Amino acid sequence: MKRDSKKIKLKRNAEITPFVSAQAALLRKLIKKTKAKPATGRVHDLRVCVRRLRTALWLAGHDKKIPRLGALSGSLRNLGKILGGLRQLDVAIADAKFYRLPVGDLKVRRKEARKEADAALAPKLGAALYKKLGRLVRVLNERGGGPLKGASKLLGRVKTLKGPSPAPGAKGEFHLFRIFMKKVRYTIEAFGLKPGPIKTLHDQLGKAHDLEVLQRLVGKNGAVLKDEILFRKRAAKIAGPAVRLARGRLAAIADARKK
Repeated sequence: MKRDSKKIKLKRNAEITPFVSAQAALLRKLIKKTKAKPATGRVHDLRVCVRRLRTALWLAGHDKKIPRLGALSGSLRNLGKILGGLRQLDVAIADAKFYRLPVGDLKVRRKEARKEADAALAPKLGAALYKKLGRLVRVLNERGGGPLKGASKLLGRVKTLKGPSPAPGAKGEFHLFRIFMKKVRYTIEAFGLKPGPIKTLHDQLGKAHDLEVLQRLVGKNGAVLKDEILFRKRAAKIAGPAVRLARGRLAAIADARKK
C-alpha cells in the first residue's frame, strides 16, 4: 500500500461545527427511518452517526468555554448502547446463517432488542436529544474556531501506538486498539479529512469482532474461529499504514491549533 505522501494543511479556523451540524441533522432523519423500520442497514447507520457525534462531543469537551456536555453525552451513550446490542444480533443472525448455525435463540433475543430500541427512539426522547444538539451547535457557532486540543492528545497516543496482535489470546489488546482507532477515524473525519486505510482497518477489525461476538452467543466453532483469525491477521497487516496516516492527519489538526 502506498504511503500518504501529501502533507495535509488545515486553516487556522478549522473546526468541527459543520460536522456536528450535519451529523445532528442526519441523526434526526435516521431516527425517524429506523423507528419506522429497524432494518439492519438503518440501525448500523444510526449507530455510526451516534458514534461520530460522541467523538465530536469528546473534542468539544476539551474547550473550557463550552458548557458541560454530560447530559448530552449520556443520552448519546445510552442510545448507542441499545443500538449496539441490536446490531450485534442482526449481524450474528446473518453470520450464523452463513455458517449454518442455529438462529432460533438469536431471533428471540433480537425481538426483545428491537422493542428496547423502539422505546429508545420514542418521539419525546428524540425531541429532547435534538434540543440538546441544537444548543451545542449554537454554542460552537458562537465560539468560532475549533476545539482542537483533543486531537493533540490523540496524536500523542498514536505516536507510540503499535498494531494489534493477530493471536487469539490477545483479544483484550485487540479490542482496545479497535475502540481507539474508531475515535481516531471519527476525529479525522470531523475536520473534513479522508481516513484512507484507517477505514479499511476499521472494516477488518469490525469483521473480526463480529465473529468473536457470534461465538460468545452460540458457542465456539472451528470455521468461525478460523475466519476470525484471518480478519485479525488482515487488520494487523494494514495497521502500520493506517497508523502512519493517522499520525499525519492528527498532526495537521494539531498544527492548525498552534498557528
